[in-house]
Amino acid sequence: MSNFAFDLYTGQIFKAPVRGAIGSNMDVPVNTVVDNYSFDNLIERLENGKLDGKLKEIAQTLSKEKDEQNPVIEIIKYQIITCAH
Repeated sequence: MSNFAFDLYTGQIFKAPVRGAIGSNMDVPVNTVVDNYSFDNLIERLENGKLDGKLKEIAQTLSKEKDEQNPVIEIIKYQIITCAH
């Protein structure tokens, strides 16, 4: 599975560096996670009960027709909350 990042401010999606990778200087937004699931991996997770929420709903609607087995990108945006003291 490849990891991607979504920049909340620019709307761009880019390949995220591997955590702890030597020589990686790419800034990854702290408020967003983007994952790429292959069709087979997503169906396997569904069948093994490892999905929940919206991703499970999406996986349940996927067609098992060979020509429609596309990867799924999951974008999770965390809400930024600022507190005044």
